[in-house]
Amino acid sequence: MIVGALFFVFGLGACYVIGRHLTRYADIAQGGAVGVCGVAGLIFGLPALWADQFLWSLGLLFVYGVVGSFVFRQGRKARGIA
Repeated sequence: MIVGALFFVFGLGACYVIGRHLTRYADIAQGGAVGVCGVAGLIFGLPALWADQFLWSLGLLFVYGVVGSFVFRQGRKARGIA
């Protein structure tokens, strides 16, 4: 459970850092970070949800992606790109 939570937090942190520091291909890197960390967080942190309730886990990944996009935008705003 702790490892899954760490993956989720690491993904959100990566979104902020990517938005703050990358200038080229930042959108692709942000999507990859959210995708990889979100799936890893579900597999390692909530394996029963991933295995038994696949549609719920996809909904959770969608919400995580939306939150990641807001964090990414905050990183871009901190750099001065709105």
